[in-house]
Amino acid sequence: MSFEFCGNENMLSILNNIIKSRKFSHAYLFFGDEGVGKKFICRQFAQGILCEGEDKPCGKCSNCKKIASQIHPDYFEIGVDAAAGKQGFSVDDARKLIESAYIMPNEGIFKIFLLDNVETLLAACANTLLKTLEEPPKHVIFLLLSNNKPGVLKTVLSRCIPIGVYPVSNESCFDNVKLKFPNEDEKTLKLAANLSGGSIGQAIFYLKDPVGQKSVLIAKKLLDSYFQRDELSFIQSIAPLADDASLSFAVFKCALAGLKLKIDSELKLNKTPSENFCQKLFKAFGCFEKAREILTKNGNKNLTISRLCAEIF
Repeated sequence: MSFEFCGNENMLSILNNIIKSRKFSHAYLFFGDEGVGKKFICRQFAQGILCEGEDKPCGKCSNCKKIASQIHPDYFEIGVDAAAGKQGFSVDDARKLIESAYIMPNEGIFKIFLLDNVETLLAACANTLLKTLEEPPKHVIFLLLSNNKPGVLKTVLSRCIPIGVYPVSNESCFDNVKLKFPNEDEKTLKLAANLSGGSIGQAIFYLKDPVGQKSVLIAKKLLDSYFQRDELSFIQSIAPLADDASLSFAVFKCALAGLKLKIDSELKLNKTPSENFCQKLFKAFGCFEKAREILTKNGNKNLTISRLCAEIF
């Protein structure tokens, strides 16, 4: 089987060499934009570490199948969901992880802990983990994931081997989702691929997840209303976000991607866009980026939406 992953040939070569050598570090940090497949490749890497087949990861042995189903007793995924309003690992989470780390594996030769969104690690929690992260038991491997490498605490970053996971081209993203959604029309697939910025997971989110699908529709209405200077339509379009933090986060992110597409489209039509267009574009980009950042930091959702409406016009 080996790795099943689109693009990132250099990263795959590094992981293959690590698995073949069987010389594992105690901690790896996989960093890259949301939706590029960090968790997907980490699960395959974990399969490769515990695989009992010859071509690792084989995808067929008991260990590979259990990790794929997330039921392996020696593989743990621990994370937070900033979009849903949960931010940071608690000190209790860290203590439970440490306690589990010092218990010998049940079935495999290693215990593997995947920690998602480690940029949200609070200092108190990180300090609790540091000693174990630096010198864990010989049977423990940490796989850390981050959407924002600069946001990871330096004390955590210095204890890991960094591995970058990067977006693919929009064309490769389109080809990939076309295989996964053969019955979807090409216009919809192309829009999802372009909005994703080459992140296949994000494109799948826009195509498959109800929140993702809804976020595309609302983001389009918001941007259309903004460029048409229709304040009433903008307020009406943003109203559904008042009671849904996950949708708000997804819409703001989608709107930012839509603005980037609008920049590319304008540059193709006019090599020198008008000053008025540029001002509108940068203002909208700044407002949506600020709103997304506030929600990422668990800010008040209703106040964030009200501020966006007040500042964008």
